[in-house]
Amino acid sequence: MKGSSRSHKRVSEISRELSEITDAYGASAEELIGIYAECWDHSEDYQWNRMCSVYPALQEATKHDRDRILDLLSRIRGEEKERKFRRKAYFEKDGKLYLEILTTDGEYKFAYQDDDGQVNFVDIVDDIIPVELPITADGERAGIVKMPDEGIATCRLLEPRELLEKIKRHISKYCDMPELDRDISSYYALFSWFWMKVNTRPYLRFIADTGKGKSRMQEVVGDLCFYPTTAGGSGSFSGMFRIHQLWRGTLIIDEADTREGKDAKAIKYLNLGFQDGKWFVLSDKKNPRRQEVFNPAGPKVISMREHFRDNALESRLISITTHETTNENIKPLLDAEYEAETRELRNEIARFVLAHWQDVDGNRLIDFTGLGLEPRLRQLAMPISVIFQLWPEGEEEFKEYIQARQKELKKDRAMSFEGSLFNFVYALAAGDEDVKDDFSQFYDGEEIQAVTPSIVAKAMNTTPRAATEALRSIGFEIERRWIAHQEEIDKNKWETKRRYVRAYVVPDGRTWREMVQRYYYREDDDDPGDIEIPQVLRSRRYVDMDGVYISGSSGSSGSKVQHHNKGEPDEPDEPDINTHTLSHNTEEAKNHTGGKRTRVVNIKNISEDGSIPREAYDNDFQARQAKEAKEKLEEAIGND
Repeated sequence: MKGSSRSHKRVSEISRELSEITDAYGASAEELIGIYAECWDHSEDYQWNRMCSVYPALQEATKHDRDRILDLLSRIRGEEKERKFRRKAYFEKDGKLYLEILTTDGEYKFAYQDDDGQVNFVDIVDDIIPVELPITADGERAGIVKMPDEGIATCRLLEPRELLEKIKRHISKYCDMPELDRDISSYYALFSWFWMKVNTRPYLRFIADTGKGKSRMQEVVGDLCFYPTTAGGSGSFSGMFRIHQLWRGTLIIDEADTREGKDAKAIKYLNLGFQDGKWFVLSDKKNPRRQEVFNPAGPKVISMREHFRDNALESRLISITTHETTNENIKPLLDAEYEAETRELRNEIARFVLAHWQDVDGNRLIDFTGLGLEPRLRQLAMPISVIFQLWPEGEEEFKEYIQARQKELKKDRAMSFEGSLFNFVYALAAGDEDVKDDFSQFYDGEEIQAVTPSIVAKAMNTTPRAATEALRSIGFEIERRWIAHQEEIDKNKWETKRRYVRAYVVPDGRTWREMVQRYYYREDDDDPGDIEIPQVLRSRRYVDMDGVYISGSSGSSGSKVQHHNKGEPDEPDEPDINTHTLSHNTEEAKNHTGGKRTRVVNIKNISEDGSIPREAYDNDFQARQAKEAKEKLEEAIGND
């Protein structure tokens, strides 16, 4: 063990010498060591180009500095290769958790609790050595990661309730936030210390406009989380990825790091980090055949001004909206008193985790059934519930939050492009919206015959193609159907005008219920319940869980086609969705179309026994429609 310790110290000394050179070029010695380890078997020119691609300032290095950097990296590689060291900030061995600490004297050690309940320190465990913080240009350690110190061994081991209450008081002292938000933040901070127990983990997000306290809350809560890693100031996202890869703690990300488009890599990184087994891969620009692989898993605390446009990422967030404080007792600046209190509380949390690590079973999660939660929201809530084994009193409070979060998510989705389209299409089909002024030819009295891309595009100020792509993405389909109307071409002389249109339809009841659950939203309607699909939106093959529905115009439920015993007649079927009753009252039709002398006409219904009535043969168009409807009916009965 002593030989291993001496070898580790040699590596530290060489790393310190390396930092003294690289800091002048704004480069991190730790990152250069990582880069070198990936390409040590290549030429020196290739190695240097790889480092310059991450730190362009190295291109200005003198030949002496270049050679010295490569030599030191080679020596570090040789020392670590000889011992085959692995750097970790924490790990589990024989059921015990080992946590890296940084003493006030600047020594890196591992802390663990022995069988007698005492906290001990070691420099190295097997082939594992601590991760080291980068050194700044003036020789100071860059405190990008906050960790416990040797006070972990002398602080008092608190009871679960006592620790939770102390965290709540600490947050309330420095943040002005509602009780529920404070408690949820406290639970998340505690969860971050046990995140390795579960295979999925949500993120904590504070959202508000400038000056409303989101950065303060992010800092105060983040400082209590597991190894908070602040890498938002990295010159590129590759720097953030590398820092997080070294420490695998709680990544603290500010709003500047979550803008979409330019920084889409961060969005992808966050989406992948929600669940174990999802790797973030970057190709080497110098050599596309080589890839760098990062593990994005881990808790994260984010602050931002606007919601993510990515609905998948939004559903992975425990989101808290902050507000400007009016409490004059909240300190405007976090001073030395705050730092001392935070350091003490961090040690107490770490001490508690060492003592209770084996008391938490990652398989004992609350499934949150019976709350009507969406599957993805249950996936978000379940991993947090792992800490309620130690704090059972938090379960009901967290259920209250998660139900409120579901309503917030549904509101956000309803305001999205897809959600706006869905709610408009539904309102139009249900008769709550009216477009007769522009599309009177699509109406039969007060009922619209088809909701088409052109109608939606004009009303929503978009293109038919964009509307169709968005609606298809959430479950709608396009179905061709005939609509017809009569226009007066001379006094008391009418001519039938027919139109073959592309209409939006829903294929089955399951798809409809999913869309309602995800996108239907009303402020005064907490539970939309079983909202019935308007008749005009049902496809010809609309299927519900009980059977096949043949769409019709009488009522809104459609007629259910079922098997019957041989010889027994089928129940009367409602007319096809493409058929409507003719309005024979010309004046009534005139009123329905804003003064334009237009009336809608369609074919008669199919007879109860499925035969085509003689009246249906008034013209070729009606005959084809009636015959097609009969074939569809027979096929549906045969497939039921």
